[in-house]
Amino acid sequence: MVHQNSAKFHLAHLESTQKFGQSIGQMIEAHTLLALAGEIGSGKTTLVKAIAKALGVVETVTSPTFVMLNEYRTGRLPLYHLDLYRLYDEESNEIIPFDLITGQLDEILNTKSIIIIEWANIFLNGYGQELNKLTENGYLSLSLEADKQDDQARILTVNYVGETSKTSFFLFEKLCKLSKDILV
Repeated sequence: MVHQNSAKFHLAHLESTQKFGQSIGQMIEAHTLLALAGEIGSGKTTLVKAIAKALGVVETVTSPTFVMLNEYRTGRLPLYHLDLYRLYDEESNEIIPFDLITGQLDEILNTKSIIIIEWANIFLNGYGQELNKLTENGYLSLSLEADKQDDQARILTVNYVGETSKTSFFLFEKLCKLSKDILV
């Protein structure tokens, strides 16, 4: 049975985003995919850095905008961090083919790792067959947007898509139970 579940979180400031990311990093298990969406400056990379820190990654975590993929192996689980922003050509409104996605996807998916994709909407809209490989295990979609009432705050919408018996769903359930103290 396929389910889609959704939860919204109000992250009052940068530290709230970092705490939420650290909570994810503490609870996340292998074979989890996080698909991040949000405008430039919405906090996607901040969230990834906090997740990586909680995983025990010792390298400096940066957005892989120009290299498309950063791999971190020093934490308790390997972390693959993709940034697909440069795959979208605004002028032609087309998605640029990217060999890494098709060439290394099976290898990445078959490891006990965490996959985080920034600008995941580009991937989800442009790579149909590869999308099926990713989504067969379910995934969490995390969308960050600025709070219209407070430019320091963010609204985080978390959606789970997939089978409820998968690790991503268990993470979603845990996130929904987070104490409000983390978010303020």
